[in-house]
Amino acid sequence: MPSSAFEINEEVNTAYGDGVITKYREEDEIYEILLKKWILATKKSPILFAKGENITKKPSLFESATKRAFENKKLGAELYSKGLYEKAAEKYYECMNDIRGLDDSILDNEKRAVIFEITVPIHNNIALCLMNLKSYKDASLFATR
Repeated sequence: MPSSAFEINEEVNTAYGDGVITKYREEDEIYEILLKKWILATKKSPILFAKGENITKKPSLFESATKRAFENKKLGAELYSKGLYEKAAEKYYECMNDIRGLDDSILDNEKRAVIFEITVPIHNNIALCLMNLKSYKDASLFATR
């Protein structure tokens, strides 16, 4: 196991796309990264040699899903404040879809709390949008979830 910021087999982002760390050379602090989306004429993926400052950890599914959800929540709030209730509701629906695929059984309590922090206000916000659109029956469904 390398004494570095990244682990062998860890997925990372590079300037050349996504890759997987295959080796770490301590003598010159260089990572060997197998680039996943590139295929050479030999039908093999190329290897990138890079310093640690030139690569970043690939965000987990949870991190990317919640980031998208918070972005859509913010956009929904901006649209709502402008009176664009239908468009705001669409953003809030997207927010729910962003986190829908996360498997609750593999989330720890801290991650469940983040999901709760997103879900409860989103249901309320959708209900408010639907009330402003005079869709009271649908609004009551979201308000009681």
